[in-house]
Amino acid sequence: MNPWTLTALVVVDLLFLLFCLTKLVRLRKLWAIVTTSVLAVLCLATVLANTLIRYGGVNKDWLRMPLRISAAVAGFLAYLTAGLVIVCLVSGIWWLVTRKAKPTLRAARAIGDSERLPRLRVVRILTTAVIAGALAATGWGYVHAQSPTLTYTQIRFADLPPSFEGFTIALISDLHLNVTIDESWLPGIVAEVNAAKPDLIVIAGDTANGCLPELESRASALAKLRAPYGVLLTLGNHDLTSCPAQWIDRYTSWGIRVLNNDGLVIERGRESIWVLGITDRAGKADLKPNLQQAWDRVAAVAPEEAPLKILIAHKPVQVKDNDGLAASLGIDLMLSGHTHGGQIWPFGVRTLLGQPALGGVHVIDGVTVAISRGVGTSFAGIRVGARPEIPLITLAS
Repeated sequence: MNPWTLTALVVVDLLFLLFCLTKLVRLRKLWAIVTTSVLAVLCLATVLANTLIRYGGVNKDWLRMPLRISAAVAGFLAYLTAGLVIVCLVSGIWWLVTRKAKPTLRAARAIGDSERLPRLRVVRILTTAVIAGALAATGWGYVHAQSPTLTYTQIRFADLPPSFEGFTIALISDLHLNVTIDESWLPGIVAEVNAAKPDLIVIAGDTANGCLPELESRASALAKLRAPYGVLLTLGNHDLTSCPAQWIDRYTSWGIRVLNNDGLVIERGRESIWVLGITDRAGKADLKPNLQQAWDRVAAVAPEEAPLKILIAHKPVQVKDNDGLAASLGIDLMLSGHTHGGQIWPFGVRTLLGQPALGGVHVIDGVTVAISRGVGTSFAGIRVGARPEIPLITLAS
């Protein structure tokens, strides 16, 4: 979602809030304007800061706390708006049910006052409950967003080479490293992944929201990821607006292999599998996704086609690109992220407008697609109903 769309949504939300406070709850105009103004400053600051980070390469330490607070407020505003919509519906239905035939002017005033008071009292109680619920959901979502967990999944393939039985892949996605992240956060995640001892580590895009050198201290822990068959990384849509050339060089210097429409053959004993990686749909020029190119590069160095082929692509919907080229080539498993599992229930359902699923393992257009809910957050710094995860995928026959 671009900054202008976000700004428009925030403005509409705030105008609706101002209307509810003055017309529905009958709050004094001064307090309603002050409340709305504070939320406006915080939410619009979130849009501005995220825009500067994503498009302007700005990542300064002094932005950390203001951005954290404003990001939490953005989540609070979403729940507050949804709750007030329900309150408006209740109030409107009440008014329709209790409406009487048109009386005289004096009688109308008397009836209006007698009917308005109990309805106003209920509306205020409901509004208080909505505010409390929005605060609780925001707080709960903030806490859960800080603690990603390993989730264990086994995926079976009829043609899995016997020597790859039990082969494990740690799928990291959507770290969204930025100035709001504490420097102690990523080392803890790296230690947890290393402790699981996966055979292969895959980083499926949206690793950084910002440029070097400001984020180097927060991202350098990635250099400590260890797996017998290496660490592979593809670029997501946020990576592509965050100085990608700088990051590709830095990842490579840390021993991470960036798959920019490329791939490799992984050998175990006398058997092998193919792993291919393409960039996100948002890529242009030499960073434009090209699965056929990745396939040709691997095929050129492989003695024969492997019985199991894995594709890494940031968005799950990329399995459908080029008229289902992934299925046509015989890709068996695709590893993706991007969706954040919806991140904030129930608003994440809009993600399904552009993606086939929010998380888990699904067969899409003939290809098994494993979708991670991701580790970090984007824009609103909370997670509700979509706890962050690092899937540990085990291949089985």
